[in-house]
Amino acid sequence: MSTLSFHADSELEKRIRSTAKERNVPVSRFLKETVEQALSQPRPTDAATLLAALHANGKGLPPDEATGYLRQVHADRKTWRGQ
Repeated sequence: MSTLSFHADSELEKRIRSTAKERNVPVSRFLKETVEQALSQPRPTDAATLLAALHANGKGLPPDEATGYLRQVHADRKTWRGQ
């Protein structure tokens, strides 16, 4: 078995320690189990892949509606930024 060390801000450290205490397990075990669980989860798919899957299944916005939506988003962002 090997040892790892890392830096955490004080708020994260408090959360880790309090959660381990609530679960009545040592911090090292809590961290090990939490990391193992996170690594066993499927990796999230990026937005472009999700969008391509929607389009492949005939779902999502039609291209003209999507273009209009993006124009509106860009206009709203410019207004919000005061440009």
